[in-house]
Order: sequence, then C-alpha cells, then structure tokens
Amino acid sequence: RKVIVWAHNYHVQRDLATPGAAAAVAKAGRTFAGPTGLHLARALGRDLYVIGFLAHHGRYGYAGEEPVEIATAEPGSLEGLFHAVGKPFLLLDLRALPGDHWLRAPLKTSLYFYEPQETDVPRLFDAVFFLDEMKPSTAVEGAAP
Repeated sequence: RKVIVWAHNYHVQRDLATPGAAAAVAKAGRTFAGPTGLHLARALGRDLYVIGFLAHHGRYGYAGEEPVEIATAEPGSLEGLFHAVGKPFLLLDLRALPGDHWLRAPLKTSLYFYEPQETDVPRLFDAVFFLDEMKPSTAVEGAAP
C-alpha cells in the first residue's frame, strides 16, 4: 500500500529545518509543535519519501484570492542554482547523492515564508521538485467554492 500526502513543505519535512525555523513560524503567528513529516519519519523511517517544492520566482495564492508576489531567489541559493540550469522544472533525488556530494551541504533556500535561510535540504526532503516560475492556484470551473 502507498499513500500520497500533498502539503506545504513545512508540514511534510522529515525534521526540524534550521535554528531559525521556530522563529520564522512564530513570526508568522503560528505555534511550533513540529512538522507532521517529523512524526511520520519517526514512525516510517525510509519507507517515507518526502518531496519538497522550490520556486525561483512568481506568485502564490489561493483560488479566488489576490495572488502574492514572491521575491526572486538569490543567485547563490539552491533555487538560484536550479534557475541557472535553464529548465522550467527539475526533480532532484537527494537520496541518490553520494554522502560527500556538495549539494548535501547547507545551502540558502526560501522554504519558510519565502525568506532565505541556510538549510540542510537533504535532511528535510528525499527529493526536491523545482519550478522556475510559481503560479497561484486557480479554481476549477464548476467546482464547489
């Protein structure tokens, strides 16, 4: 059996991200009990496969609400490096990287509220899916509100 759960990066990550993670969550007015992925990782170990999502630039928002612009990622960030590849989408299997690979070192990312922080991405996710341009959600015609 397999189950697919789709949620925000924070909720699915398999560990606490950075020393600044709790502060970023508190700044957003939320409580800090730890992500669901942390509890799932403890229960499921390597049977859990977590994919984080990153974007270089664009907008986010809920269907029917005004979209919010995100800051363009910095050139040296993980999103900036992916952007330099020149592809609209990328999937990187972090589990497949050798233990000493340079992508296993902490890199700047904007995982939390689009504020850049040094993050040990392979500790949080088994893979990352990169979107060069993020686009806001749109309503499906005929769907209930």
